[in-house]
Amino acid sequence: MTPVEDAPALPATFLEVFGASADQLRQVAEQSHVIVCQAVFGPGWPPAHEWYARGVAAERHAEVRLRLDPPDRFDGQAFLTVLPPAAYGRSGGECLASVSAALFGEPASAVRRAPRDARINAAIAAARAALPEARARFLGGTVAASSLIVKHGLAGHGTQREYVWSTVTAWPDPSRIHGVSMSGAETDPAVRAGRPTSIDAATVVDWGVRVDGRGIIEGGWTNRLLS
Repeated sequence: MTPVEDAPALPATFLEVFGASADQLRQVAEQSHVIVCQAVFGPGWPPAHEWYARGVAAERHAEVRLRLDPPDRFDGQAFLTVLPPAAYGRSGGECLASVSAALFGEPASAVRRAPRDARINAAIAAARAALPEARARFLGGTVAASSLIVKHGLAGHGTQREYVWSTVTAWPDPSRIHGVSMSGAETDPAVRAGRPTSIDAATVVDWGVRVDGRGIIEGGWTNRLLS
């Protein structure tokens, strides 16, 4: 903890541009001490500096393990890799999801319930018809890994069937997709955010290309109807 006068000046204009309210800026200006949070690492996920700062500000905590990956040449970049704690018994993706929830709060549920009608069936048919092209683009590198997402059905429960989105990480076999669940399921406790999953391509009902901060920019036929 450092007295305000000994710390770098806070970029109030920058904070205002990114959405800080007048009351928040006033509270910042009235503080006598600050905690300087700094994280130096190569670009990519997760945003360690934001985790650090928000965790301090909210007095929340989450445990992770950090590994320094030095460059393989003199002028290369060093990376700081965020890993699960040594005793963590689940996947790395689940760890990152739980850390995000601990620091930022659980995301709001996005479950939508809708009957299967002619419009939904047409949307599913359009998505499935374009699925081979999506795979070809993924394997060809024109769609980045983790940008391609698929919506797939889980095992039926009574008259209802739940569909969830997963990012695609590998697709060597046309009939089997390897990915990571983007959310937890209501009907299947084995489906959890960040957990690796193996998907039967026959259960896919939609797909899309997703960009952080913008959402689905291509595809998402069923989502358009449910919005």
